[in-house]
Amino acid sequence: MFVGDSLSLNQWQSLTCMLHSWVPNSKYIFSPFKGSGIASVTFQDYGVQILLYHTTYLVDLDREKVGRVLKLDSIKDGDAWRGMDVLIFDTWHWWTHTGRTQPWDYARGGSSSKGSLQFITMAGIGTNHQVMQSGQHSSTDCSHWCLPGLPDTWNDLLYAALFG
Repeated sequence: MFVGDSLSLNQWQSLTCMLHSWVPNSKYIFSPFKGSGIASVTFQDYGVQILLYHTTYLVDLDREKVGRVLKLDSIKDGDAWRGMDVLIFDTWHWWTHTGRTQPWDYARGGSSSKGSLQFITMAGIGTNHQVMQSGQHSSTDCSHWCLPGLPDTWNDLLYAALFG
């Protein structure tokens, strides 16, 4: 299961397309986002389901009297991830926003621990963030617009980390 924002969406789409290209004649079911925030592609012939849970921060952002509070030790919707064989988290894009574009006023939280989870870090794969034009879109966000194929590379690295 991919858990995260639009960067996770990009990687999920890439992986499902890659898998489909490897088994083009297999039966599959696409289930788009519904009220749960989960989308999936199931390859029926192989019993494989690739899910995407869309969330911006992983943790909770609540409105309180003091303002918008990012609760670093609260994951109300984390039950959606229970029982997954593999979890791939990605939310870095929103953490870089500051000033007026920062969607929270305060951050509150305690400590965290890894437990028995294995964390595969793919951060640091980047570009020089040149401004790109794509139709109506102008951005310095190269993770979405500058490098077609980058999510494919992330999936190659993911495959190597899981099976290499």
